[in-house]
Amino acid sequence: MSDAEADQEIVTIISTTSKGGRSLFETEEPVTGANVDEYNSDPDVTEEAERELRELGFRILDVGPATISVGGSAEQFQDIFGVALEGKKKG
Repeated sequence: MSDAEADQEIVTIISTTSKGGRSLFETEEPVTGANVDEYNSDPDVTEEAERELRELGFRILDVGPATISVGGSAEQFQDIFGVALEGKKKG
């Protein structure tokens, strides 16, 4: 990863543990008004995840009932989540 890419903010969406044990990112079933609450997280779980992410130095961009959007450096994501990031150009 080049220095310019390393300086760019990485943005991702994190799915917190849902009340029904279901992941928005893994379901093949449509999310509807009848089942949406199964994908939402308990507010206490969301607040704890938000607090921990903030303490780890991530910038909280948005908090919803099922996800938290965060921004941070590539180095943060690599160090904290143990992932290797690779720069790719859009288009």
